[in-house]
Amino acid sequence: MHALPSQPVLAPAAEFLRRKYLGSRGFFGTKAPSRKALRYPRGTCVQRDRLTLLASTGSAQASTQPDMKCILAKSFGQPEEALAISDEYPRPRLEPGSAKALVKVHACSLSPGDWRTLSGSVDLVRKPPFPYIPCYDICGTVEEVDGAAANKFKVGDVVVATWDFAALGGLAEYALVDPSMAVLKPRNVTHVEAAALANSASHALLSVQAADVKSGDRVLVLGGSGAVGTVAVQLAKKRGASFVACTSTDHALARTLGVDQVINYRKQAWWKDSGFVAKPLDVIIDCAEGLPAWQHAIGSGVLKSGAKGGRFLALTMANPNQHFKKWWQMVGWISGVLWRLVWTRVAFLFVPKFVPKLSSATTETLSEILALAEAGELKTVLDPSSPFPFTLQGVISAFQLQAKTHSQPESDEHPAGPHGKIVVQICS
Repeated sequence: MHALPSQPVLAPAAEFLRRKYLGSRGFFGTKAPSRKALRYPRGTCVQRDRLTLLASTGSAQASTQPDMKCILAKSFGQPEEALAISDEYPRPRLEPGSAKALVKVHACSLSPGDWRTLSGSVDLVRKPPFPYIPCYDICGTVEEVDGAAANKFKVGDVVVATWDFAALGGLAEYALVDPSMAVLKPRNVTHVEAAALANSASHALLSVQAADVKSGDRVLVLGGSGAVGTVAVQLAKKRGASFVACTSTDHALARTLGVDQVINYRKQAWWKDSGFVAKPLDVIIDCAEGLPAWQHAIGSGVLKSGAKGGRFLALTMANPNQHFKKWWQMVGWISGVLWRLVWTRVAFLFVPKFVPKLSSATTETLSEILALAEAGELKTVLDPSSPFPFTLQGVISAFQLQAKTHSQPESDEHPAGPHGKIVVQICS
């Protein structure tokens, strides 16, 4: 039995930059955890063909726990090479004083961050020890509660949970849930739909709020058929936007979401649209393109200047395939965002206001999203391939589809990434 060494999540240079430029706030707008808190669970070891987690739950006796089925990431790399499946992995242990809940997982959704972590492209800031259980946007039934968790949940409750900094532990039959990042599932929302809404929908809500979309606005959503975009177009309409356009190759899907104009970006450049040039937009929400979209927006005149109320909301701030492997890559990313922030406030007479989206999902945003879904005011969009089965090949296929949104631009030779959310169904 050979224990693998634990590894800090943030390298010293990355932590220095985070604290220097973001102060007490994390990359996603949340309070920055301490360096000690940013370590992933320790004590992973391998014995023969059985993968045993000794201390992810803080107990050296974890190997005596009942087994569960889970997906394990063995290393950074492509899904077909890095992922494995185990039927003999010990269930998480609910330790006294943890104030957490143990849930039986019904469904788990994937996000772009899950693929970036697995690929190793952001290992400067996300470096879990191997093997680890990927993902953590889940829906599950509470089986045990400890301490303060009992004030919020009881055994038998069905909850929806997301993550703060580290998305780990979701692709498994059982997971530990922090009540501060979980809410009750509405009765008329399915397990798969709830998992799909656990994170990306909150980012869409926060983006529409940060862009201050209001009645009468003309809005363009770049990447309107992705997991964030499909929610963003609906919320923009709900907030009173008089015109909502999006880029997508799925014209029929976008129309069902209330989009007024669909631009097939394979065939048309949105920044050359004659309607936008004649009547400039108030808001662009970029879920897909990054720096090139910003350059097109300021150089084409399709978005109003800041003085006239033009806002460019950036979820993808530089490159959809952004890598954080070296400290200088992070310096370049931070300096580029800061420069656009400062410059657009100085040159507001000529360029639109640049608004970076840095905040993260909370129980408040999750509750609001689920309330809209419960009331029938928000449609949950799943990729046609979802839900994927909880098998090794099923999860590999799910990650391969997610990776397409971060590979080469969509074309006839390179098929589209997901249209909607990718979900793995763990159990019924």
